[in-house]
Amino acid sequence: MVEKAHSMTVSIFGIVLAVIELILACFIIYFAINFSIMISGTMSPIIYGTGQIRPPEPARYLVSLLNATSALLLIGGIYVLIHAVKRIIDHIFKAYIASKK
Repeated sequence: MVEKAHSMTVSIFGIVLAVIELILACFIIYFAINFSIMISGTMSPIIYGTGQIRPPEPARYLVSLLNATSALLLIGGIYVLIHAVKRIIDHIFKAYIASKK
């Protein structure tokens, strides 16, 4: 009986931590999207300035660096999201199995 209660407690605690991780993943993805919007909003006057055919080299490098940072943030957020969903499913199955013992 004690082992069943221990398994249920660990599973419930794991589900709570996975929900916190899910919220963190949503925040990271939200930040990555807003970061991408900020990049396009602040860099468009530099790149598409009046009378310029081609943007200056430093501006292109800066935009490329910021776009790569945005992509890494988005990929990291998606990874954390997938990990959180997997963790929730694992702990729900563990709680179910512990309740049946």
